[in-house]
Amino acid sequence: TKIINADLLMGDNATPIKVLNADSPKILHFATHSRYLPPQNNRKESSLLRSEIILAGANYPETNPRDDGHLTAGEITGMNLIGTELVVVSGCESGKGGIAYGESIFGLKRAFAVAGARSSLLTLWEINDFATALFMESFYKKLKEGNSRNNALIETQKEFQSGKIKGPEGEDLSHPFYWAAFQLT
Repeated sequence: TKIINADLLMGDNATPIKVLNADSPKILHFATHSRYLPPQNNRKESSLLRSEIILAGANYPETNPRDDGHLTAGEITGMNLIGTELVVVSGCESGKGGIAYGESIFGLKRAFAVAGARSSLLTLWEINDFATALFMESFYKKLKEGNSRNNALIETQKEFQSGKIKGPEGEDLSHPFYWAAFQLT
């Protein structure tokens, strides 16, 4: 919130129901866990139900069966994100999904597009928490400076590649593991 003016849902307030009631925020950012669950036992479950963002209540889903803490891609498709410029999910594997031939990837990426978001920044693999926080700080600063989403991403990735951004103990974060997982659609 220091970089951009934002409304925050934190702790117990960050529930799927509260997120689903968001109405066309300019930027929607999730800094939490996400995952894509592969199909089990060759069942034909929808990828939109296996791609999810983990929010408040997920550790105790029996507390509120209507709001179990799991925000699925299927639920996201019903949101009103028309007018939303960017959705960011800085959680592990948020860009993964099932492949439907002729239809592309079904998962969070598809769900945000169906809901009306103009773009999304998602990840392809498990990410490092500290490096991700630094990545997002640099990315949002570049957006605030007037860079396009694409240029902000490219310039942030270049900063990491060059070794300019270091870990808390001066660790080298130039390896692609730390910066290449982020994909802008």
